Amino acid sequence: MDGKQIHARLKACGIKVPPETAEKLAVYHALLMDWNQRMDLTAVTEEDEMLDRHYVDSLAPLAVAGLLPQTGRVIDVGTGAGFPGMALAIACPQLHFTLLDAQQKRLTFLQAVIDEVGLTNVTLCHSRAEDGARKPELREQFDAVADGNQTMFLKPHPEVFLLAARKMGVQPAGCLVVEDEED
Repeated sequence: MDGKQIHARLKACGIKVPPETAEKLAVYHALLMDWNQRMDLTAVTEEDEMLDRHYVDSLAPLAVAGLLPQTGRVIDVGTGAGFPGMALAIACPQLHFTLLDAQQKRLTFLQAVIDEVGLTNVTLCHSRAEDGARKPELREQFDAVADGNQTMFLKPHPEVFLLAARKMGVQPAGCLVVEDEED
């Protein structure tokens, strides 16, 4: 998969990134495919599915103007192979990302991505989520939080629901029901 393919798919999904960003994502992708042969980083290996499930899903917040802060700090808890945090860090160099994961081997892979792509806006943190939550340097220090399921927790924003509805196939005249899971 090359930068042109990534750029075209993102553009088709309403996600605007410069071609240079797509080229950096292609470098990340090549490293992911190479390292995935030696360690289990992702079960998704078919290219079209990878484009959608890894890159489009990770960068979906960019499709809504103003959804991500212009400056600030984002933490990706349970980053795994770096989705969505690493993809967002590549696309949003103005933000600082902390990628937290419990497995050092994943962080070793992510360090290789940082080095190869030349990122200066990423910090890696080796910790379990529940342990990291107790660290003062990680508590209440972030403007947005992502989790390993590629979910972004931001300040309330109605566009998030519209984007989610479109992704779930809700038609313009359709209805999206959101239930709270309280007992």
